[in-house]
Parts: sequence; C-alpha cells; structure tokens
Amino acid sequence: MFYIQLNTNNIILDIIEYIEDGYIEAPSLPTPLPEGINAGWYHWNGTEAILIPELKQATISNQIQQAIDDYTISLIEGGLL
Repeated sequence: MFYIQLNTNNIILDIIEYIEDGYIEAPSLPTPLPEGINAGWYHWNGTEAILIPELKQATISNQIQQAIDDYTISLIEGGLL
C-alpha cells in the first residue's frame, strides 16, 4: 500500500509506504513505481496517477538550468570567468 502527498493542484510530491499526516491512501499505484512519480510529473485524479509530459519537461529544464547556474558560479568563484 502506498500513501501520497499532493500539492493544491493534486500533483504528486511524495510517496511513502506507511500512514503519515498529510498523505492519502493510493491503493491503485502500479509497481514498480514509474520514474518521476514523486518528482512532480504526475497528477492524481483520485484513482490513478497520470503523467503530465509538460510537468516532466519543466522539471528537467529547471534541473538543466540549475546545473548550468551552479557550474557558472563555480567558475566565477574559481576565477576562471
């Protein structure tokens, strides 16, 4: 049995296997869990998790931009830029 934490738009933020405040029961989740299900890529419609490709792309784009920003800062701090 899985329990999911949702944001206000019913986007899955976290999944755990024990009862915890702020989580709801999600008995119909597939196993193994799909990639990115706790990365903000899936919407919970009350019975199943639905992949929203736009959310996946936004997350990946944000991660790429963050990596570029971090690398640029390290170059500046190292005196290479």
